[in-house]
Amino acid sequence: MNDKNPSTNSEYIAPSQEDLMNASQDLERKKEKRKKYFNIALLILFGVFIGQFGESWYEELVRKGSEQEFEVSIEPFEEIEESINNQENILEKHYPFSCTSSSEHLESSHCEEVYFKNRPSEGWHTNDGICYKEFLTFDFPKNIYLEFIVLQNYEEQELFEKYGKIKELKILFPNSDYPPVYFEMENDTTSQWIDINYELSTLTFEIKSHYEKDEDSKCALSEITFYGRSLNK
Repeated sequence: MNDKNPSTNSEYIAPSQEDLMNASQDLERKKEKRKKYFNIALLILFGVFIGQFGESWYEELVRKGSEQEFEVSIEPFEEIEESINNQENILEKHYPFSCTSSSEHLESSHCEEVYFKNRPSEGWHTNDGICYKEFLTFDFPKNIYLEFIVLQNYEEQELFEKYGKIKELKILFPNSDYPPVYFEMENDTTSQWIDINYELSTLTFEIKSHYEKDEDSKCALSEITFYGRSLNK
């Protein structure tokens, strides 16, 4: 009786096409899983890094904000007061609390009408025809820094032709040692500016001459506006 060896007598069976395809698909699925796990690991590491960076950035931001808040809270009171004063010292119109003039006794001519105007026809004019001897004095309630003055002849043609026009002015500062300011007005209806730049509470306008050839001519002003800054004293 002859013994048969299975290892030598068994026949080799080649894998089918379907088995090969299944094996290939299994291999691809394993690769996809490994790739997916790798990506998930990367995302976790990236998230940890961003979290640590964000926390450090936030702590730095809070620290700087606290320092700035501390710096503001200990700002010297002198600087705060100076800032407030600078905001208050703005250029604005200033109004005298009183005035006097050489023609004040006239009921139809009050010096207040050159800075408190309710109607265009209001203004101030001299008492007689000797124009060059007339004056106007204005008093402010307290010292101001007067930057400039704006003078205005009458704009209405009838009033402009009715009165003589002032030519030369001398501005005096009675309560100070400032030198006088001389100004020559134009013979028209435009606004005319005079730079002053003095600290004062009183000033006087003296009329030195006028444009009319006839010496017997009344002079007039329609408006005077004072521009300056308040003084915190």
